[in-house]
Amino acid sequence: MRIPETSKASMLQLQPSHEQMVRKSRVISLAVLLSAIILLFSSCAKIKSPPGGPTDRVGPVPVVTVPEDRQRNVSRDIRIEVLFDSRLKTIDPTLVSISPFPAAGIRVVGKNRRLLIEPLEPLQPNQTYRVTISPKLADERSNPMSEPLELLFSTGDSLDDGVLRGKVYDTTMRSGIWIWAWRIDGEAGSRYQNSEPQPWWDIPDVVTATDSVGGFRFAGLKDGKYRLFAIDDKNRDRRYDPSIDRLGITFEDAIVPRDSAVEFSFQLAQRDTIPPTILNARMVAPRIATVRFSRPVTARIGTQPLIRASDRNSYVGISYPDPTDSTKWWCVFPTVPEVDTLQLSFVNFIDWQGVKIPDTTVTPRFPTQTKGVDTLAPTIVSLNPPPGWVFKKTIWKVKTNLGVRATDFREAFSAITIPDSQVVPLFVQPIDPLTATIRMENELSERRQFELHCNPSKLRSLTDVSGRDTMLVYTYRVYPGDTTGTVETEVIDLWPGASGTVVLEAVSNRFPGSSIGWVSTSSRDIVESATTGILQIQNLPGTYRLRAFRDMNQNGVPDPGTLRPFRHAEPLIIADTVRVRSRWTVETDPIRIR
Repeated sequence: MRIPETSKASMLQLQPSHEQMVRKSRVISLAVLLSAIILLFSSCAKIKSPPGGPTDRVGPVPVVTVPEDRQRNVSRDIRIEVLFDSRLKTIDPTLVSISPFPAAGIRVVGKNRRLLIEPLEPLQPNQTYRVTISPKLADERSNPMSEPLELLFSTGDSLDDGVLRGKVYDTTMRSGIWIWAWRIDGEAGSRYQNSEPQPWWDIPDVVTATDSVGGFRFAGLKDGKYRLFAIDDKNRDRRYDPSIDRLGITFEDAIVPRDSAVEFSFQLAQRDTIPPTILNARMVAPRIATVRFSRPVTARIGTQPLIRASDRNSYVGISYPDPTDSTKWWCVFPTVPEVDTLQLSFVNFIDWQGVKIPDTTVTPRFPTQTKGVDTLAPTIVSLNPPPGWVFKKTIWKVKTNLGVRATDFREAFSAITIPDSQVVPLFVQPIDPLTATIRMENELSERRQFELHCNPSKLRSLTDVSGRDTMLVYTYRVYPGDTTGTVETEVIDLWPGASGTVVLEAVSNRFPGSSIGWVSTSSRDIVESATTGILQIQNLPGTYRLRAFRDMNQNGVPDPGTLRPFRHAEPLIIADTVRVRSRWTVETDPIRIR
């Protein structure tokens, strides 16, 4: 059947042209592509790095701030904004602080790359403000900032320009430690004219945070006197909680502008203002009792008797700490107590953090009757250095688990050289009932092997119980003399009118010291002149860190200070790392304690 020409024309008009079909297919393809993209992003559960690229480990970096840093004449109703180069994780408002802190507080909001800080009341007129954001602020990949953000601005025509700086020494964490400062110059209107700031209650006047190496810097301070504290605020409540937070006290109050070039140092320690208490006491042998404290304590031995019977107020024995349990003390009586129960009073005891135990602290009354006889025998707990390589002038430190007589330490030890079995005389010096030092009276030849012998049966407890009848043998070899290296440094102490000696120490980087103690000291020299220092370091080769402090109370360690009663820490500085080589003398830059 033929189709009329007019019908063909009508049908051609209904069919799309080639260009129309191409255009339509492009539209359909674009729509499909957009739908696929939308479906892809809507179904994503996690954003990942592109395959093959490096892992993103760079934290957020601020790129724009409102107001600008050091801007003047800022509106008192300002809403502070910080724009970062990457999206932020969920914001913790306690990572943001503004000082002086508004009485009504602040509101912190984070969205995408923007952080908003809104004071809940108008700012003070003609006042320098400091915004601090802790470096613990992280992006969406949990990468923290590399440095704290410090933003300085003023609501008046000028900015305060006082500066203070320092460092927090801590091996576990240095970044993001808060540094709090209170102005205590006692001017009219000052809230600390007749009192001292209490970090567990008072809001600080100025706040900053430490960077990745523990350094900090206050800027924009008014002239005056400031008290500084370093706070590891564990629960982020802007208060010092002695039960969980660590605290650092500096060596003196800072004065602006006088101390703008001084580096104030802190050692973080967990402190408790509650004195230790006695938990219990009991007899473990007819002449031996044990007393347990709530926390580790130390004693000032030698000033007066340490144990008294509270009912007779007479001296009944001596005490010494258990080397395996820092909260336990042994009490030894010269004779078996002739009473049914006993109550002991301790004097001259202090907490290891410096809190003094009241003289009235007594044990609960406990029975003195115990079955059997004294069977507690002394044993060697530790001998340092252990078997291995030693030096010609090595000094050993031996510790026992029970107190022994001073003469027994001398009788128990001897040194025998191998292979000729020559006995080398030893000089044994008891320090306390538990500890003695040992050194050879004659130097041995280099690379010579020898044995240090200990006869425990010669060690008798203070209740006349002998140790086991088994010889202990420790084998050593003597290092060559050319392994010794020398470090020379100048110690500059600007502490005005200070007492005590300056102590210079070195510690191997293989065993970094903790924030409390410099426990791995390789060498120590007390510098009497306080201007020069020489250390002979022997366990080479290696790198070492130097430390200098003024030992004002002559106890051999830098004291971190106390809160109640308030006492500043002893001046301390930890210097840069030095590399020591055999037969070389290393000269370092001067170490400035203050």
